[in-house]
Amino acid sequence: SGYLITANENKVGTTFNTTVTNGSSYPGRCHCDTGNVGEFPYIYYTSKINQALTYAGVHSNINYYDLNPNLDVGIAIDILGVGYVNAPFEYHANNPSGNTKYNCNRIEPLSISSGAKAIVYFYIKKTFAGKLIIPETKIVTLYGTISRDTPVDYSQPMADVYIRGDITAPQSCEINNLQPVYFDFKEIPAADFSSVVGSAVTTHKITKTVTIECENLGILNTDDISTSFYATEPNTDNSMVVTSNSNVGIKIYDKNNKEIKVNGGELPTDMGKSTVYGEKSGSVTFSAAPASLTGARPAPGQFTATATITVEIVR
Repeated sequence: SGYLITANENKVGTTFNTTVTNGSSYPGRCHCDTGNVGEFPYIYYTSKINQALTYAGVHSNINYYDLNPNLDVGIAIDILGVGYVNAPFEYHANNPSGNTKYNCNRIEPLSISSGAKAIVYFYIKKTFAGKLIIPETKIVTLYGTISRDTPVDYSQPMADVYIRGDITAPQSCEINNLQPVYFDFKEIPAADFSSVVGSAVTTHKITKTVTIECENLGILNTDDISTSFYATEPNTDNSMVVTSNSNVGIKIYDKNNKEIKVNGGELPTDMGKSTVYGEKSGSVTFSAAPASLTGARPAPGQFTATATITVEIVR
């Protein structure tokens, strides 16, 4: 949590890592096929990456998985007496110190340290500005068996490894001085909405120009600044923002009056040159117009919708 990268690190292809831990150990129990008879020298660990994370490739022998639009994530798990092992892996034995044996007749739980620590690796696939929030995300699940011949019981995990926190790039950009951008369409006669789905009420289109201020980009930086539009709730084909009125949508247009997709559509910016201090100023112009979401005449009343404009530093 609270990881800071430098301006030079905020480039596509950069990797960095941090160590995470939830304590020195946790309790665990092992069950022998022989009941209470016998002993075993090792615990064999298997790790499985969260299936919700898509494989993204290998960098420096680390397997990476898609975490978000900016970062891929990889992980290595600390195994007792072995060190950090890159996940995923199967039947990797620990290495207890001395002549340690695990007895099948043991009553009290074992104190397990494998899986209590991990190194989390990040790969920057798309640069970002400011603070990037990582919500709580399960990365890997750890399982154990007492021999290589014992099938893994995937219904009995030993540990789940989650990450959450934020990573901050020192470059920062502010849109509209961090103030909301409001569009008030005033009163619109219901008859103005077409029965044709997607038709905009162009007589109520509103155009706004908002400022973009960036700093800490680096001395005489030549990076481009790109802005994108993300509706909180887009319709199925991403052509309109869904509003609180089930029959009303909102179309978004760039400065050239071209319709954009409302789920990641680009809004061209007009930026000046960077100063010697790495500051850059400019603006983005875009328009919004109410539109027919379903083709049905909307019921009277107010409607609202929200969206986010994101800033990307393009190298």
